[in-house]
Amino acid sequence: MEFIDYAKMYRKMLEGKIAQLEESIKGFPAGCLHIYKNGNRYKWYQDINGERQYITKKEEDKAIVLAKKSFYKRNLVELSAEYESLNQYIIKHDKNKKRSAELFMKEEYSRLLKKALLSEYEKSVTEWMEEDYIKNLSHPETLNIRAINGIMVRSKSEAFIAEVLTRAAIPFRYECLLELEGIELYPDFTIMNPVSKDIIIWEHFGLVDNEKYLSNMMSKIRLYINNGYLPFVNFIMTCETNEKPLDFMSVHNIVDNFIKTTV
Repeated sequence: MEFIDYAKMYRKMLEGKIAQLEESIKGFPAGCLHIYKNGNRYKWYQDINGERQYITKKEEDKAIVLAKKSFYKRNLVELSAEYESLNQYIIKHDKNKKRSAELFMKEEYSRLLKKALLSEYEKSVTEWMEEDYIKNLSHPETLNIRAINGIMVRSKSEAFIAEVLTRAAIPFRYECLLELEGIELYPDFTIMNPVSKDIIIWEHFGLVDNEKYLSNMMSKIRLYINNGYLPFVNFIMTCETNEKPLDFMSVHNIVDNFIKTTV
């Protein structure tokens, strides 16, 4: 996992903390606490828009609550400054990253870079990547998202997967024909282990909150398992719903913690 991934995770955590603090501060009494020393004792005042009201010793609970409010507000300023600095770093990083990614959008650059990224592997792996294969020709109108390596895919989540695999120099084919029990299937990604030459398939199920889609998905999973494709042995599954889309970090974790460990 790259530092930028941790930075984005930490930014998300900061967003949650900032939102919690802002919500908590709304529940405190109006104004802020002022404390003055008088000899060996302290006097407390509640300042509301410049008007100060004395807080008696019997009202210590009010002083405690206002002191807590002051701490929360200062904490909010600190976290907000940290968030802003981190956000600026991420924006600049993503802008610079886009410049290198643009090279993959150019056909000849893409072809040469594929070879460069795979140069440490055996020649047969490169040949496997460049071999013609039977692709899924159904619904070409849904192939409307260009992934980093120039291929057209059907969803942003598939584009995430293609990008992470490409950057990790993991050879793959998109929607390559796989025939099982006389049934033609087109797994989203067919991945070759460049060392063992073992094949791993990766299916992304993007509509699992749809009952019909879910039923078809379970039938497909059963077919894969019955033919020796076992989850997280040689078969990767990712899922998403409208409320919980696939995130970039999940894809990174799968590639780092599963695929790379098998290479």
